[in-house]
Order: sequence, then structure tokens, then C-alpha cells
Amino acid sequence: MGTQQQYSRLESFIDSNETTIDGYQTQSEAGVLTNRQLISLKTTGRDNSKTTVNSVYLDQVSRAKIEHQKTPDVDQERLAYGIVSLFLAIISFALIGQFDSNIVEVTLVMVGVCVGLVGIALFIEAYDTPDDSVYIELQTPDGEPVWKRRLGGNQLEFAEKLSRTVSNAHDPSNQIAQKIGT
Repeated sequence: MGTQQQYSRLESFIDSNETTIDGYQTQSEAGVLTNRQLISLKTTGRDNSKTTVNSVYLDQVSRAKIEHQKTPDVDQERLAYGIVSLFLAIISFALIGQFDSNIVEVTLVMVGVCVGLVGIALFIEAYDTPDDSVYIELQTPDGEPVWKRRLGGNQLEFAEKLSRTVSNAHDPSNQIAQKIGT
């Protein structure tokens, strides 16, 4: 499905009193930012047979987290899980021969191989981070993420507009003010 077709399909989800601010696009997804909501349309499956439309109303978002990464960085969380997985695989292999049962030994070998492969995959994913990317996460007042995407670095302007629009979506009279000092 072409991008223009995706944008045309998104128009039906935009109310007539909303103002379109900006949009973004990836290989399988297109999104439109309005003054009230962020709408994304994602096509997946063989022959793009499945379409998912997601809408996030900006007045329900309390935080927009934006990370601009110019150079590849290691995914620390996946790296840690990879180390733990490989450590468990080594322990599993070290325990072979410590038990009298063949079933236990076969289980240890299977667990060691499977966990070791998962650890290797996690290591590869930890170092396979994209160059020049923008990570965007929208969160509720409770800190729960309601929308998150990693877009290309050329989408930094969209991320900045999204952050400003989230801020503008809240009525200033409802915001909590805190005095600092006396």
C-alpha cells in the first residue's frame, strides 16, 4: 500500500474541526498528528492484508519522551539479558555428568543449547541499533506508555512538533503549579 493511500485512509479518522499539524512514515506505517490526536495506520501480513489504526488522544498524555540518537548505541537491556542467558547456558553445560539420570542430562543439554542460542540472539540484537534514529514514547499520568516508535533521524522535526502539541493539548488552568523557594 502506498503512502498516499495510507494518508487518504487516515483522513476518515480526522474530525472536521481538527487541524492537521504533521505526519510521519515508515515502511509499513503512516501517521498523522492533529491538534487533538495522533493517528497511525499500520499495514502488516502477506500482501499487506492486515490494517491496524491506532489513535492516541493527546489530552490523555502527560509526558512525551524523545531520544535522538545520532550514532549507534548498545541496547543495555538486551545486552544484560544476553549475558544472563549465556551464563545460564554455561551453568547448564557444567552440570552435565553430575546426575545419574539420562533424562536430566538430555534436559540440561537442551536447556543449555536453547538458552545459549537466545543469549547469542540477544547479543546480536543489542549491537544492532540503527544509526540516526528518533525514539518517541508517549506516557499516561501513571507513566504507562501508550505509544512508542523508533523513527528515522529525519523525523526529529515531527517529534518536536509532537512534543509541543502534547503540551498544548492540556488546559493551562488544569495544570499543577508548584512554588519553589519562598
